[in-house]
Amino acid sequence: MSEPYFADHATTSTAQEPSLAITLCGSITRAPEALRRVERALALAGHLVNAPIPPLPGESDLTPGQLANLTTGHHAAIRRSDLVIAVVPDGRPGDSTRSEVRYAEQLGVPVRWVWDVDPFVAALGALAA
Repeated sequence: MSEPYFADHATTSTAQEPSLAITLCGSITRAPEALRRVERALALAGHLVNAPIPPLPGESDLTPGQLANLTTGHHAAIRRSDLVIAVVPDGRPGDSTRSEVRYAEQLGVPVRWVWDVDPFVAALGALAA
């Protein structure tokens, strides 16, 4: 994202009211660190952030029911969001990320892509300081 990230919204907020409700999409297996960094930067800038949950160390694969519950919850978060940010540092959005972005677009929720995490996080940090 080279344009101003939140040009039409405040970039920081007061403790009483978050600026934006933002849902992150991206691969928790391929880019967990990138997702955590973006989540943290947005939260420190005062935004309410919903993000995919990474697996716990040593955790086995989730059951189909657990995956369905996570998908349902993530779609609910997207419906309540002011903005969806797809974090894709490797430049290859997976099937789930593309599906979540399509869902947001069908609902009319704006979507922004973050390909390069470092400048995005640095810009948020500078704005929130």
